[in-house]
Amino acid sequence: MQTTDPKPKPKGFRVLVIGESGPGSEHIASLLELQGHDVRVAHDSLDALRLGLEFVPHVAFISMRLATKNQFELPAALRSLHETRHCKLILTAEAVETRDLRELTGAGLTHVLRRPINLESLARVMDEVYARPLLLS
Repeated sequence: MQTTDPKPKPKGFRVLVIGESGPGSEHIASLLELQGHDVRVAHDSLDALRLGLEFVPHVAFISMRLATKNQFELPAALRSLHETRHCKLILTAEAVETRDLRELTGAGLTHVLRRPINLESLARVMDEVYARPLLLS
């Protein structure tokens, strides 16, 4: 008799969604899970860093509010950790000014995903991430 795992492992990336508590982060997480990714959600910087160490994500979506809090401290902190140094950091924002883009790029963010986020826009940015080599562990 063959047994099956009741919840098969996703075939996609390990993805960390970092944003304020509420429907926005959960919406992104749900869309990513629909695409087959293994997803965790953090609602503050400390939780994000803890999950970065434990979960070792390939990709992280970071809300503009958390990314820019304390002079881009969170993206820089994620970049400084051995476990997340190769993680693709994607900013989620309603609008981004050119001067912010320069600082965000300097802080290690690789993509910007503008809100509102839907399945099509999320698939597009994940296709861009897939097109660039990732160091998978």
